[in-house]
Formats: sequence, structure tokens, C-alpha cells
Amino acid sequence: MINKGNIDKLYTKNNDSIKINYILHTDPVFRRNGIKSSCISKLNWFNLSWVNDFIKHVFNIIDFLEIKPYSIEIHPGQSENGKNNVLAFSKAIKTIHERYEEKYDSEVKIFIENRTKQYIQDGRDIRSFWTYFKDNYPDLQEKTGIILDIQQLYTVNKENFESELLKIPKECLFGLHIHERHRTPSGKNIPLNIWEFIADKIPDLIENERQFHILPEVHHSKQAEETYKFCKEFLKI
Repeated sequence: MINKGNIDKLYTKNNDSIKINYILHTDPVFRRNGIKSSCISKLNWFNLSWVNDFIKHVFNIIDFLEIKPYSIEIHPGQSENGKNNVLAFSKAIKTIHERYEEKYDSEVKIFIENRTKQYIQDGRDIRSFWTYFKDNYPDLQEKTGIILDIQQLYTVNKENFESELLKIPKECLFGLHIHERHRTPSGKNIPLNIWEFIADKIPDLIENERQFHILPEVHHSKQAEETYKFCKEFLKI
């Protein structure tokens, strides 16, 4: 977890008084010594002490940047033998909202991203989470929702992508992550017919009374421009 003593080793800030809307998308980091493959952070939403440490971790970043985020994006994590589940995750989301509003005297959106190898990874998982969350925390559903990562959903559901996408409740969907393995979509890793299906379904996925967010999750600025163009010209959004 980041603390005030080490935050400047990972983050820098612009000294100009520029106010931007940004999404704070960060997991706690851990040592990767000797690990060459991708890793999954341990997210212990069932553990109140860990949740409190995570909140401090997020608040330290916000305070360092001196700009409040538009949204905080989080991941569900692995199940940890069933201890991480929609009940624990939902309670943790409520705690984040409460602590944020108490500290900053304002509201923040919380975006939830589906991830492979985690317990919210396909359309069925998202529907199960949202059914529980909206019934038990109805006051939070206007400021909490899913940012659907298309690449993650396709990786898990190559043969059933279309049916899994259609299982996701429209009311929970706040937006989409658009990329192919963090590069501009090209049809190489996600077939173009899948992107065509998404383009056709986007009007049905958007809740007209709420802002819909498109996040080009690519790692290079040039590809951010190319992905923006893909969204405008191919996906028609």
C-alpha cells in the first residue's frame, strides 16, 4: 500500500493549477521479484482492516495530487476460498463511499471492472452482483456501476460472448473499456464481428439519463488517439 513516505516514488504532480476529471484506477502493488508473468493483486474486501488500509492508500494518492477524482475504479479480486464475495464486496463499496464523503465532503463515483480469474468476470457474475447490490444498497446505485472491459469479457467467453453481454443489466452499466490487450482494437485478438456486435448493441446498453463512459485502456498516447478514432468511426460512439 502507498503511504505518504513513498508516494513520490510512484507519482508526480503538475505544479500548475490544472483541474481535470480523472479516474483513479489503482490496486495495491507488491513485489514482482522473479515473476515474469502477469500477477493478480490480493484484494481482501472481506477484511475490514485491509479495506481501511486500501482507503488510506487511495486517499494518500488523492491528497498528493491535490485533485479529487471523478471516479475510483476497483476490481473484485479472487474469491479467496469464498471469503471474497458479492456481500463482502458490496459492504466494502459502501464503506468507501462513506469514508470518501466524510473526508472530502463530496460524492464520488465507484466504477467496478470485470476481470478474468476473479469472481466477477462474465455476464452472469455481473448480473448476480448487481441483483444483490441494488436490492441491498439502493441509495448507492446511481454512483456505483460496472465499467465493462470488453477484452476481459471476451477472454473468458470467446464462444458465448454475445449471450454473456446480453445478460448484463443495462441499469448497472456505466461504460466500456475499449482495447485489445491494451492496444488499439484491430481484430487480431477480438474478431471484428465481435466489435460489430458491440457497435450494434451499444444503443441498447446506454442508459439515456446517465452519462456513459468510454475508456480507451491503451498504454501509449498515440494509441489513445487511434482508439478514440476507432470508437468514433467503427463503434459510432
